Amino acid sequence: MFRKLLAKFCTNHGNIVEEIISALESNDNEAAVHLAHTLKGVSGNIGARDLYLAAQSLEIAIKQQDGGKLHELLQVSTERVKQVISSSSMIDVSMEMEKTSDKETSDHDETFDASRLKPLFKELEASILESDTNAQNILATVRGEVTTSLVKVELDQLNHLLDQYDFDEGFEILKVVVDKLDLA
Repeated sequence: MFRKLLAKFCTNHGNIVEEIISALESNDNEAAVHLAHTLKGVSGNIGARDLYLAAQSLEIAIKQQDGGKLHELLQVSTERVKQVISSSSMIDVSMEMEKTSDKETSDHDETFDASRLKPLFKELEASILESDTNAQNILATVRGEVTTSLVKVELDQLNHLLDQYDFDEGFEILKVVVDKLDLA
């Protein structure tokens, strides 16, 4: 479901900042406000918090006709849209890799000790929620404990996101891992 929402966002709103710029250049502030409001709503719906905050600020700046902030906010919003699109692409690749991995590992069942993993995952979750760079060290410990390939792709993706200091997206991937391992 989430993957479909991201795909729909990319298809329908991937160029929305350019549309806002075009509306502003045409002195159609009403359309620009409407587009910024749409971007804010859609980004909130998909959980893209950074994009939501950028779109919210952009909407306010357009309403207040604050030209001094507009250029910077348009740049920030463009970057945030690109991040969402990039994340969507990473999820698509991850899903394809997961399908391949599932086929390769379906013949054997790998086990793990849930009682040992739960505290580690709680610690990792807290660290990610606090945007603590120590999350990378905790993840390294988790990866050493998790021997199942069931979540290898997600743990690799989580490692990449933490390397990029993208704690929000990392938290979303962590929730997927916890679900797959039934550690909730």
